Amino acid sequence: MNISQVYAVYFSATGNTEKAAGIIGEALAEHWDVPLVRIPFVTPAERAKEHPFTETDFAVIGAPTYAGKLPNKILPDFQTKLLGHGAVAVAVVTFGNRAYDNSLAELLETLRANGFHPAAGAAFACRHAFTDHLAPGRPGRGCTVQIRS
Repeated sequence: MNISQVYAVYFSATGNTEKAAGIIGEALAEHWDVPLVRIPFVTPAERAKEHPFTETDFAVIGAPTYAGKLPNKILPDFQTKLLGHGAVAVAVVTFGNRAYDNSLAELLETLRANGFHPAAGAAFACRHAFTDHLAPGRPGRGCTVQIRS
């Protein structure tokens, strides 16, 4: 696998998903000694643009879990604006320390349908959006990312 660039692409209303995708993206970019490009997919203007990738790109795609699924307002933009063209991807979902239910499977299927080659998927418990008493401080830099080629 010849990776020329790593992307961290994320919808993150609270900053949790941005942090999780960013930590993974940073570790991968450092491992391969390639640039990391962060693509926020948060505002309507950011989501209006198409993002085509190539087969030498590695994309970390992150989304939060709302009621066990990907956010219904964001999913159509993920389906139409993220164009894989053979890029390898990691699907990352975050959840407020309850359950991620079907959100990871949804994101993996969306990536496959968009021409990505998913290499992995992960779900991370994070501080809940409604209270600081559930999973405070998560995600954090205390976790380690191990990369096995």
